[in-house]
Amino acid sequence: MEQPPSVQQGDWAVITLDGEIDLARVGDLAQILSSQWHPTKNLLIDLCSVSFMDSTGLRWLFDTYLDLVVAHREMRLIVVEGGPVERLLAIAGAEQVFFIYHNLDKALERLSARETLPQTNGPHSRFGLFDG
Repeated sequence: MEQPPSVQQGDWAVITLDGEIDLARVGDLAQILSSQWHPTKNLLIDLCSVSFMDSTGLRWLFDTYLDLVVAHREMRLIVVEGGPVERLLAIAGAEQVFFIYHNLDKALERLSARETLPQTNGPHSRFGLFDG
């Protein structure tokens, strides 16, 4: 499997995924993550080039998020506004867990401004769907 591009931006690793994220591919994502992300970094996953994601991919995102929370790290997502991934995330209520951005530049701008998540009733009650 070809490795997707990744970029280091301060405390953040930006990993760009493409194609389909489903049962056939989700096993490869763990290898991609371990090869391109270091546990001392927060994770920004760019899903703008993902054309399809099923519940297995959604579960992978939530599992990865929980792994990062345990490691005292953050994970945020970039998706195409109104695209198939954003629709799946909306159905799942993922905007209650993840910061979701609509383009890489806006995400990096907000990260450099040290944008923080509001907290209500613990670390898993996070809100933040942003235009941008």
